[in-house]
Amino acid sequence: MAERDETEEGIDKKLVVHYCAKWTFLFHLLPPLNKANEAGEMGAVMSVLAAGKGGAIYLEDLALKKGYSVPMASFIAPTCNNLMWK
Repeated sequence: MAERDETEEGIDKKLVVHYCAKWTFLFHLLPPLNKANEAGEMGAVMSVLAAGKGGAIYLEDLALKKGYSVPMASFIAPTCNNLMWK
């Protein structure tokens, strides 16, 4: 937990779990939601991760390769998720 642990793609595993996993889940959930919508049913998705928490993101180092720490990763993930949903 104290240092970066990268996937084969070079993304920190903690960021993957908190951020990328939600994108992947949504990507696979969209087809059945769209199908339900076409059938006249309403579907929605809500995500809550560290409500009211978050920190500044650094556009020049989104993957935190330069300034990584576990607290930094935990502060950035909620901010990235909030931006994703907007």
